[in-house]
Amino acid sequence: MPSPLLTIKNYPDNMPDNIQQWLLLLSNQISKERQLLNNDTTALDKVLHQAIDLNALSIRIPENFGGTNLDLKQQYYYYREMSRCSGAVAFLCAQHSTALDMIASGSNQKLKDEYLNKKYLFAVSFSHLREMINPPVQAIKDGTDYIINGNLRYITGYKLFNMLFIGFVCNNQEIFALIPFVPNDQFVVLKQLDLVAANAAQTVSCLLVNYRVDKDMVIMTNPHGTFNNKKNGTRNIAAFHIGLALATMDLIKSHKFIEIEQVKTTYNYLINEIQSCEDELVELDATAATIPIRIKIMALLNKVFLFADQIFKGSQTISGHPYGLIKKEAWIFFSLGSTVDTLIATCESLIPQLNV
Repeated sequence: MPSPLLTIKNYPDNMPDNIQQWLLLLSNQISKERQLLNNDTTALDKVLHQAIDLNALSIRIPENFGGTNLDLKQQYYYYREMSRCSGAVAFLCAQHSTALDMIASGSNQKLKDEYLNKKYLFAVSFSHLREMINPPVQAIKDGTDYIINGNLRYITGYKLFNMLFIGFVCNNQEIFALIPFVPNDQFVVLKQLDLVAANAAQTVSCLLVNYRVDKDMVIMTNPHGTFNNKKNGTRNIAAFHIGLALATMDLIKSHKFIEIEQVKTTYNYLINEIQSCEDELVELDATAATIPIRIKIMALLNKVFLFADQIFKGSQTISGHPYGLIKKEAWIFFSLGSTVDTLIATCESLIPQLNV
């Protein structure tokens, strides 16, 4: 008797109603528009506002600020399902959710009151803070204001987001502040970057020239190196990888080759592997290091891709093929959160003898 196909666990039943509505919209409608949402900014903007209308982006914000305050397990399934249905939507919404979370965890109560329960949309640009020597975005003090100069190499959400959550260095401190995402003589958009996927999200590089930031727009201040020294990483990046693995497995499940017994056996084996990694990830303590499980999940995603390469063969190279698109989206998500620590962990996973 042929073996049945295995399935992955669904998201928890205790999700808030508005989040369940968003997840259903993702699976029933948005997943069918993956190609469109990678290329059409107007379509992506429409989906973004559907999420706003459902209040489905304030997932880590306390309820007293209008958020849903999902716990870590709920957040994991939220991000998994988003990337499973659309890498472009996940890529864009992750920027906004990250900014909201950092505003909520900051000390500026006025900014919380002003921005957390309003329909502002936030881009982010602070990964450059990992560069300890000659940081690319620096400021000097002018009274209580900051005068910023530097190159913001990657900002996603141009013409989609109206505010920018920016990080810069001043007097050996990392400063995080909010500024309008509006080009002018001091905030120059250099070019739009042509990414392999999610181009509708409009990623640009920008230049700040003597850009003035009022002290009242500062959200938090930390010693320089705090951002770079974060060792626990983020489980949300791993959730994106698992979502892409499941999106690929969904395509394989509907392919005619699934009737071949060896293919079905391999499919079930990989589903079990995905489930095992997922269980390990969601049970991690909030303070636990996530780099080991992230490296493990990236390796598993590459296994899934190796399997899918033999299923879809040459058809995946045709423009618009759904599997080819998922692989391109993966290139973007593989780069998120990449640091020297993840590089070393990758090397050690490839050559175990390095791990001494």
